[in-house]
Amino acid sequence: MSPQSDRFEIYVCAGSAGETVRVSTNGGAGPLWSPTGEKILLFTFNENRAKLWSAPLSTEPRLLLGAPRLLFTGNFLSGGDAGYSFEVSQDGQRFLMVHTNRETNRISEFIVVQRGREELRARVPAL
Repeated sequence: MSPQSDRFEIYVCAGSAGETVRVSTNGGAGPLWSPTGEKILLFTFNENRAKLWSAPLSTEPRLLLGAPRLLFTGNFLSGGDAGYSFEVSQDGQRFLMVHTNRETNRISEFIVVQRGREELRARVPAL
């Protein structure tokens, strides 16, 4: 909880005695480093809608944070005390998130498809 805003905020600190930079601007939750370490990802929540943000970050010559960029908005499950509610692929190009029903804020179905492209190619003939 930030004493400046009375809500949870995301900060990055360069080392144990380093400079501290605030990443979130209107509250934040579930921060996660991108696989390359060049960005930090975080959620903001407003009226049961989640927004996933990405902020570029560099540490050389000093800690510098770029402007956060909105990636997308939706009804996504919050990790809360349970931890992260999303994951990022190793190449940083894909996200795995749990989408919830807007009215109930509950998960109605959860399907994981492995090797989806191969299965789709086998079931759908080429045009």
